[in-house]
Amino acid sequence: MADDTRPTEEELAEQAKIEAMLSEDEPQDSLTDEEVGVDPRDEEILKLRQENSDLKDKLLRNAAEAQNILRRKREEVEQVRKFASSGLVDRLLPV
Repeated sequence: MADDTRPTEEELAEQAKIEAMLSEDEPQDSLTDEEVGVDPRDEEILKLRQENSDLKDKLLRNAAEAQNILRRKREEVEQVRKFASSGLVDRLLPV
């Protein structure tokens, strides 16, 4: 029987994509507020960038979690299929 619990090429590609997105560094401004002068719009931009980064992180983590749930369910189904016939065999061939 083939081992269906190994990840497919599509799952491996998706996992690599998730890991690449998690490892991306957000661009950082090298100048301080005192050096440039603070514009309220800049503060709003920074706030929105942080919120964007946080939401992106949540999205990626949820995508990874969904992928893990699918993998675990696939493994569970495989185990059920593997051992489902054992009860039938015991009833047909009493020991």
